[in-house]
Amino acid sequence: MRKRTIGVVTVLTVTALVGMLFQTSRIAFSQEGPLKIGLIDLNRVVKECKMGKDRVQELDVAYQEKRTELQKQRDDLTKLAEELKLLDPASDEAANKRKELAEKTALLRAQADVAASEWQRKYAAAHKEVYTEIFKVLTKFRKDNGFHILLRKDALELGQLDPMQVKALLRSNAVLDADPALDVTDKIIVILDQDYSKNK
Repeated sequence: MRKRTIGVVTVLTVTALVGMLFQTSRIAFSQEGPLKIGLIDLNRVVKECKMGKDRVQELDVAYQEKRTELQKQRDDLTKLAEELKLLDPASDEAANKRKELAEKTALLRAQADVAASEWQRKYAAAHKEVYTEIFKVLTKFRKDNGFHILLRKDALELGQLDPMQVKALLRSNAVLDADPALDVTDKIIVILDQDYSKNK
């Protein structure tokens, strides 16, 4: 009898809690309306907006001269290596050529590492600038259009990715699947481009 009483009390308690939750949910729903959600492919926004394209182009132009200089040094090293093949390996001239080749190879490697590091630093700074503008637009867009939340959902193209890349891609996505009608990526790109054109 006691077990039956406890069971009845438990059922009544759960029923009451469910009723309270439903009532709370219904009140929130009626006061604020349905939850409005937007999805954004952030990679697409960065890649396709005019500001993002311009920053990448500026970096490419800035480093084209350095790339040309490094390529010339690579060509010189190739020529030096070909000259070395024609020499007697035991000769002093060959020994001097090998030393020159080793020194120039080490110097080229160091210069290439410095150039790559500098490019990555400036590339990251440019991305930060673009992301800063994107988040300004997202905040205004969300408020102006009555969205409660904007979630990230980048295109999941896993075909050519290795397992670690797949893992990184999945970590960057807050949503794995959703109705395409919720996607507002194109709208965000349009607003970004309009703002960028005005402020150029």
